[in-house]
Amino acid sequence: MNYLRKMPPALLRILAASFIVALLVGFDVLPFLRGGDFFGWQWPYQPVSFGLVLPFVLILTIYLIGVFWLGGQGKARWVILWAFLGAAVLPMLVVGLRHPNPMTELYYRTVSPGATGPYFAAGRIDWAASTWQDWSATMVEWRDISRHVALSPPGLPLFYRFLNSTLDAIPVLPNLIDSQLLPLQCNNYSLLEFTPAERASALFGMLMPIWAALAVFPLYAIAYRMIDYGARWLVSGWALVPALLMFAPSWNTFYPLLALVAFWMLLKGLDGYHLNK
Repeated sequence: MNYLRKMPPALLRILAASFIVALLVGFDVLPFLRGGDFFGWQWPYQPVSFGLVLPFVLILTIYLIGVFWLGGQGKARWVILWAFLGAAVLPMLVVGLRHPNPMTELYYRTVSPGATGPYFAAGRIDWAASTWQDWSATMVEWRDISRHVALSPPGLPLFYRFLNSTLDAIPVLPNLIDSQLLPLQCNNYSLLEFTPAERASALFGMLMPIWAALAVFPLYAIAYRMIDYGARWLVSGWALVPALLMFAPSWNTFYPLLALVAFWMLLKGLDGYHLNK
């Protein structure tokens, strides 16, 4: 186990702190961590059944065994692939701690006007009219529909609009996807007004844990440049970040990928600048 000594001390402290916080929240030792009067909100405490916890604990144990085995003797590409699988699968299993069918719950969260509201906004906004171009004025009515959307720029709704238009051009695919998703929300009158392509684009949001897991690739490239061997430990720990596990399929879990790619491109640009100087 000598390779464990090569794990960066900072990473060990982060993992230990994350584990302690997870225990405190999981057993409701400090209700303050769930919010309270000071914050203006508080998450309810609802213990989960052992039957739902067991699959998560089993897969988490398998992942950790793989992390320690690959961390010591595996090639870097296998470490990265293992970290990617962990970062994609573990958030879905966390959703499964409260919902027997994680994919169904990911669908409900995606089509909700709440934190993942950009999907819903893309289907509700009248893109044929020019009024949406005055985004601030358009978002006034969204304060009561989805405050998250009302406080955000138009990038994500426009992305879903682009995705809807693309799917419209190949109707066979959205019709196939829609036939599987529509029964899950057939009583949602707002969604019934959407086109098959607009309903089918919810699949992108449902798969957000996979898109968010792509962050391990630029993360490894950056970490390898800075801390060399410790990079494999860093990417392995990415799948265990509590915020990544808890907030699927929110777009917040996807933003680190964008930030890491931008930082990696900055480093590459600086390399080219120094070589040409």
